[in-house]
Parts: sequence; C-alpha cells; structure tokens
Amino acid sequence: MPAGYILYYKNLAAQGTCECLGVFDLRHITPKIEKQQNAVEAFPRLEQFAKDVLKIVNSERAPKLKDFAQRTSHKREHAVWCERTWSHVLPTLEFWVQELASLRELQQSVNKLSTRLAPFTYRKLVGDAKVSQIISAIDALTFEGGVSEEPDGTELPSGTVLKNIVEHFQNLFDVESVNGVYPRMNEIYSKLGEVHNVLRSLRDLLGLPEDAKSTAIVDAVGKLCQQHTSTTWRQLKQLLEEEDLDSVRKRLEQHDEFFPVFQEMMDKLMDILGVSRIDQVIPAVRALKLLTE
Repeated sequence: MPAGYILYYKNLAAQGTCECLGVFDLRHITPKIEKQQNAVEAFPRLEQFAKDVLKIVNSERAPKLKDFAQRTSHKREHAVWCERTWSHVLPTLEFWVQELASLRELQQSVNKLSTRLAPFTYRKLVGDAKVSQIISAIDALTFEGGVSEEPDGTELPSGTVLKNIVEHFQNLFDVESVNGVYPRMNEIYSKLGEVHNVLRSLRDLLGLPEDAKSTAIVDAVGKLCQQHTSTTWRQLKQLLEEEDLDSVRKRLEQHDEFFPVFQEMMDKLMDILGVSRIDQVIPAVRALKLLTE
C-alpha cells in the first residue's frame, strides 16, 4: 500500500479517535484514555455504592414518598427498567434531607411546648438533637401526668403528681397554704411517734408480742375492763349482801337517803367530843360514860 494511503488512514483514525474522546489535540488522547481507564476500574465500586443506596432507599424501614409518579418513557426495555429503578432515588434522598432539616424546627417546637407544660422539670434540647432524643423529650412530656420508673427501679413522679399529693395532704389535714404543709407534717410525725410509744407501753403492760396490732391491744384492754367491772360488781354484792341488781339499786338509794343525815350527825358529835376522826368517837363516848358513873 502506498505510503500516502497509510498516512491518510492514520490521520482518519486519529481524527475519529479525537472525536470519540472529545479532544482536539493528539497529545490529549493518552491522558483521556488513562482517565477513562481509571473510570472503568472504579466502575465496580461505583456500581456497588449505587446498589447500596438503592437497597437503603427501598428498605421497608425507610420512609417512602407518597405522591411520587413514575415518568413514562419510550426508551428500550433495559433503559425503562433502569429509569423505573433509579428515578425515585434522588427525590427520596431530597425528601430525607428536607425531613432532617425540619428536625431543628421540631426541636424548637418541643422546647416551646415543654416551657408551657413542665417549666421546672424539663431539660431543653440543645444543639442538633438526635431523633431518639426528641422522642425521649416527647415521652417525658406525655409522662408529665404520671409516674415513670428509672432503670434502677426507683420511681420518678411528675410535677402534676407531686402537686396532687400536696393538695390531697392539704385537704386531709386541713392545711390552708403550701407553707403550712411542712409544720403539719412535723406535727403529725410527732403525734404518730407518741401513739407508737403508747401502743408499745400497752403491749408491755398487757404482755402482748411486739408485732401485735392495735386491734389486739384494744381487745385486750376491753377484756381487762370487763374483768374489772365483774370484780367490782361481785364486791358490791358482797358488801351490800344482795344478789340481784334491783336489790343493790334499792340499797344504794337507801344509802343516799341515810348517809347525809348520818354524816351531819357524826360531824356534830365529833365537834362536841373534840375529836377529828370517826374511830375516836367511840373511845370518847366510853370515857364520858365512865366519868358520869
């Protein structure tokens, strides 16, 4: 082949290569090819990255776009599949970015709400709070009307519960102001201590065990009073020499009629005899009798 043809085809091939590579200088062909070679070598990593992104976007746990419509296309079947597969990725990522940006507004709203509901107990969210922190803050606000349990088992009452406890205490023990709660609590504590001391002393006197309840103490005292009443009644019957209640009552009525007169007479007699006790009256009368004889 003549040298002219060879040179012509070389120039034609070089021109075609430049057009394919998008360069205008033969010196740029080699760098362009090297750049494309690097891109080809990086393709597997980029492909894996794209698959990972697609997997995350299509995950069941990932939030989905509700009003996203697939665009129709007249491309080849493979191109249509690629478009349907990847067309929602960028809108979804943009939606996520917007939602993440809205977290700051949500954080501010939660802080404002907490200032109104729990101004003294709530700790405000500062900085870029995580979603879990915002959820915990909202849970804390919803808990504001109850009692939560800490990991160590201790209970943490809300401000509303504490307020209700104070108001209930005021109603039970007639305390008009919150300032009077502590003095009344101290007073009740002191009286409760006195009651416990009395109950302890009664247990010892009655011979009851230390864990005996107050009802057992009341029953023991009642039995003791009943025994004392029975003993007194028996002694009264023996003293008056009567057996039935009516007879005892009549004897007591007779005593009420006779005793004032007898008392008056004995007072005058003791005054005449110059004695101060009843047992001195008879010896004094005997002495007078001897003198008269």
